[in-house]
Amino acid sequence: HVCNASENSKGIHIKKNDAKVKLF
Repeated sequence: HVCNASENSKGIHIKKNDAKVKLF
């Protein structure tokens, strides 16, 4: 998975460019 995003150790994926939050 490649995108402009930050990931934390709990698997919460926050995309900075569209502010969407996804749970892995």
